[in-house]
Amino acid sequence: MHAESLYPATLPDLERVLDDRYGTHDLTALELDTPDTCSQRIVAEAQRLKRTIINRIPSRFIRNDDDLSDPIPQYQFPQWRSLDEQYRFYKPHGGVMLFAPGLWQFVYPFHLQARRHGLFVTRESFTNTPLAAEIVRQAQPTFLVAHIADVAALQNELQRRGVTDIIKTVVAFAGVDELPIDLASCTVPNANTTLEIHLFPGHVIAYQSFPLLGSTDTFHLDRRYLWEFNEDGTFITGVDESVLPLCRYRLPFSCAPTETISQQKAYTITPC
Repeated sequence: MHAESLYPATLPDLERVLDDRYGTHDLTALELDTPDTCSQRIVAEAQRLKRTIINRIPSRFIRNDDDLSDPIPQYQFPQWRSLDEQYRFYKPHGGVMLFAPGLWQFVYPFHLQARRHGLFVTRESFTNTPLAAEIVRQAQPTFLVAHIADVAALQNELQRRGVTDIIKTVVAFAGVDELPIDLASCTVPNANTTLEIHLFPGHVIAYQSFPLLGSTDTFHLDRRYLWEFNEDGTFITGVDESVLPLCRYRLPFSCAPTETISQQKAYTITPC
């Protein structure tokens, strides 16, 4: 693979990392991962590291247990580093709220980042929109983290109740199969809305910084993955031990570099 087709173009000890995790540094010699083969690889890595599978998450943003198929095992909770960056930048002065079903297993990484920043969590892991609106009215969280559909539903309920100007920052996330994102549908008036793309619930692969606000297709790519771009598509491989051991996992979008912002490259993401 040529450096110009990779992001990051260089990584320290990349060949050693790939050899340790995948048994070879020639990734083209390995078959492309799917949710099924990825699950097998995660279980094998857990056994190698003498870790225990702690839970299984959906491979997409489903909302009912009955729809659960191809669950992805986890032996560690994901580290929500993009949320950490948002807290560092926005410095929320009020409470923070996660509006998400418990099925997605967001609670621990959400609370971990809130504790690191000394933030008050008003509520997490629920799906009752009227209840969420009432919590916003009474507890007045200024920072909301939610799926794009839930942001829209909550905003409609807040508007119906005449509750305004409480939420100042929104981190709205979507799955790779939910692109392109309709920004207007997940925007709270007078609030900054930052977008994220998750491969699986809780596993962020692309995110926005403040200069990218207002864009629906421009993102920073998570550097914990090795990104490969070629005529066959876009593929990611997990090279950091904090992310899943995905080997050349095909993504349903293409990436094109646009500009460098605050020393971070930005890419335009276009669904295939």
